Amino acid sequence: MRVVNLRMVLLLACSMGGCKSFEEDLIVHDELFMYEKGYDYVFMKVIDAVDEMDGWRLIDQDIKLGAVTVRSADFMCDDEVDVMVKRVDRKKTTVELAAKSQQTKGVEKILKAIDRELYGY
Repeated sequence: MRVVNLRMVLLLACSMGGCKSFEEDLIVHDELFMYEKGYDYVFMKVIDAVDEMDGWRLIDQDIKLGAVTVRSADFMCDDEVDVMVKRVDRKKTTVELAAKSQQTKGVEKILKAIDRELYGY
């Protein structure tokens, strides 16, 4: 009886978590976005975009590495997303998600917010 109760508690806890799901197929967001703007400008706009997002908190930034890290604000979730900003040349910069972040639930909202911030729409 005790084993059954423990299984029920674990099943209930897993089903209540809004973050990770075993039943859900997550889409890989391996897109590479190219912007006709300088590196520093794009980096700052990425920070602005993720800092203003509901459901995510900016936790780290490193302009030398081109890394911006955000964490889910959901207390039931420990997802972190690394956004990578890379200089192509003086007037071209790319933005993409680090490989470990590409299947995180909700990253499409982060990418859309960054794109909106850089294009102003």
